[in-house]
Amino acid sequence: MSFRIEEKFPCTKFEQKKILVDLQKIGLKTLHPKREIRSIYFDNNHKRMFEESQEGSVPRKKIRIREYPLHDKTISLETKISSVEGKYKNSIAIQDDQKLKLLKFGRVDSLYGLCFPIIEVSYLRHYFLLDKVRITVDEDIIYKIYNSKITKRDPVNVIEVKAPADVSEGYLKKLIPIARRRFSKYSRGCELLSIS
Repeated sequence: MSFRIEEKFPCTKFEQKKILVDLQKIGLKTLHPKREIRSIYFDNNHKRMFEESQEGSVPRKKIRIREYPLHDKTISLETKISSVEGKYKNSIAIQDDQKLKLLKFGRVDSLYGLCFPIIEVSYLRHYFLLDKVRITVDEDIIYKIYNSKITKRDPVNVIEVKAPADVSEGYLKKLIPIARRRFSKYSRGCELLSIS
């Protein structure tokens, strides 16, 4: 496993556009075309992953199924882990029948026990690269209570920076000169949908 720096910047559309224009002036390139992403987040009956995310506890996990519905048929079961050493992600490809089984019967996790789908999050992601720093922009973020018609649209966009662990914090602050804030789509969705 390789640890990396991950920082998120919730921002307005105006802030997003200004930052991207400034970064293009110093060499920001499109990595590949934008695409829609859909994730289904799991949690246990006590919403422990949500609680630990809110508290910023480490170690903690998020478990999700991720798809790219308009672009390819890839389905992944992902576990995002935040530890004292850093953040990393385990991802395994699954088939549609495995996805359906997980959605129906849940997933047993060594830390959280039996977890079921809680919310679905969809958004449009743009991919960029500047030197060895990967920058993504997520917009049109929509949260939905799993297996219901209740949805909420997020008024903010999110810029995310992913960099190797050896990239300096000062360099990243210079690239994105706005306040860093912890931002979890799962936690944000739970709050906006009032299911925490």
